[in-house]
Amino acid sequence: MLNSIPELVILSFVLLVSSVQASSQKYEQILMAGDTEKSIVTKIVGGNNAFFNSYPWFALGQNGFCGGSLISSDWVLSAAHCIDKISAVGFRIGALCHSNGNCGQESEYIQIIPESTVVHPNYMEGSKFDNDFVLFRLDGPSKIEPVNIDVGDSLVSGQKLTAIGFGSTGECTPGDCFKPNRLQHVDVPYIPNTSCCSDSYWYSCSSITENMICAGKKGKDSCIGDSGGPLYDKANNVLVGITSWGIGCGRDNYPGVYSRVSAQADWIKSVVCPGHSPSSRPSWCPAPTTAPTPTPEPTPTPEPPQEPICKETKWTKFYHYTTKSGKQKFKNCNWLSRRGAAKVKKICNKTTPMTRTLAREACPITCGC
Repeated sequence: MLNSIPELVILSFVLLVSSVQASSQKYEQILMAGDTEKSIVTKIVGGNNAFFNSYPWFALGQNGFCGGSLISSDWVLSAAHCIDKISAVGFRIGALCHSNGNCGQESEYIQIIPESTVVHPNYMEGSKFDNDFVLFRLDGPSKIEPVNIDVGDSLVSGQKLTAIGFGSTGECTPGDCFKPNRLQHVDVPYIPNTSCCSDSYWYSCSSITENMICAGKKGKDSCIGDSGGPLYDKANNVLVGITSWGIGCGRDNYPGVYSRVSAQADWIKSVVCPGHSPSSRPSWCPAPTTAPTPTPEPTPTPEPPQEPICKETKWTKFYHYTTKSGKQKFKNCNWLSRRGAAKVKKICNKTTPMTRTLAREACPITCGC
């Protein structure tokens, strides 16, 4: 995973103490050193050559630095502590061999989009390595089938998992490690977190968080150069972990520690799923939400035309005219009905700017409504 000068010092210290009859006090010293400098493990020990097309979704960082897993056509999931080694380059998707034409297996090199890289917001850089996740967006979709991620966390103690990578095949000091030409895989047993910090193992419980997985046994482990690579559940065909940290490689009391994918599945979904191409959308993405179709407003039914009100009484009065002296004269419908047709028409069509009841309003029947 990570390499530095302090790593070499602490690694030498751990090896020295492990070689003698250790007392409980020395065990405590080793534990404290491990908690302070987890970066000594850049974690395949005890494994074999991976089979052709067993892990087509395995992604190898350019120049062999760190691994990753293609989890959708557009995204590679890796370890956040690998970001400095991969942030400006890309991945070989489907890597099986460093040479010999990738041993005949299909692969493709795709660069990443640096500005679209997403580090987990709660990643604790340094000695903690909690939430050790990063998502790299590829500069173009991959044609290779991605691996599904674990969203259920149904692991049981002793369950067989598989660590995968191009890392060192044995514990070594950085710069003096043997790395294989072909991708390696090794089966390692799952160790529950409560057991990983018990008397059988020398990690402190404060260093193993709910975002981590312990897996491994003596002689079976990931190692230097495997960082960011997958911990795979073959039985359920899901990615359960990301190679993160540990103490040494393949030690009896220090299993490998991986970032637990199921613990941050919601975060992964929140980054990968929105805006993903529907044609290659991962099955573990929630169904896209669509805006509800608005209910169209009903077309208003036009009101039927109102029939004119043709009611009158013969004694209803209406304004007729004003005398020269200013006196207003009124007539009724009975009087109007006895006038000739021309006279009735003239009176019914009379208008005035003043507010008065006119003949056509008072006598609609006589006026021919």
